[in-house]
Amino acid sequence: MKKIVFLIFCAPLFLSAQIFPFDEGFTGIISGTLPSAWSGDMKVQADHGLGDMKGMTADISSADHEDSAITPWIGPLDNHTEFYFWYRMVNQNIYPSTEKHLTANDLFTISYSTDSVNYTPLYTIDSSNHLPTLNFTKVTFPINTLGGQVVKFKFFCRFGTGPSYFVDIDSIKVRPDLNSGIQNPNDQKTFFSIYPNPVSSVCYLHFADNALHEVELADITGKILFKMPIAQSVEIPVSDLQSGIYLVRSGNLTRKLIIQH
Repeated sequence: MKKIVFLIFCAPLFLSAQIFPFDEGFTGIISGTLPSAWSGDMKVQADHGLGDMKGMTADISSADHEDSAITPWIGPLDNHTEFYFWYRMVNQNIYPSTEKHLTANDLFTISYSTDSVNYTPLYTIDSSNHLPTLNFTKVTFPINTLGGQVVKFKFFCRFGTGPSYFVDIDSIKVRPDLNSGIQNPNDQKTFFSIYPNPVSSVCYLHFADNALHEVELADITGKILFKMPIAQSVEIPVSDLQSGIYLVRSGNLTRKLIIQH
């Protein structure tokens, strides 16, 4: 009986999990809302993202001390996973013309939860490590200890003192740490990676270096379906291809790709 109760309790969690890796760039999201399955009081707004495109923003002021946003369920995570996003903090007056200088009580944290109730901090940005700038800053950090788990991530901002400001966030990724364990760049297993694999709609190809590589996709008979030059990373749609085994080649390296619809 205990086993049956456990399965019933866990089923909704894993059935609602996002496909790992997770990638949210907020393109196409209606301004004033959050993406589907997200929760919180941050909002997606035009001109608050990379390249003056849409991004998620927290409106922080003495009248609104705290803002947060929580992702959908993501996972199961890989044993070598990194969390990646871009952010900036800019005063609201004549936005975006003045960078925000954090005070002792200003706080921006990323935390995680396995039960939607209790959140454990993963990364903190405060006056000790924030570099005031009008440009976006990239943040990436490993979350290897969460390997095998399905989690939610929470972005939380707290107002300290001073003028009202925005915390702009964009290009959030939870993905395999593709540089972990790479010792020999000529190693066929680590030189480039494909994920997820098997795949049903979109897969991601990532090289361990920043050089330009010629990549081709072939079916199991060796027939080349397409070629393209790639610099480090690319998204490959495969929904129009039939289920089966395909070959991804670059130079003398070959990886097997399984498509399942």
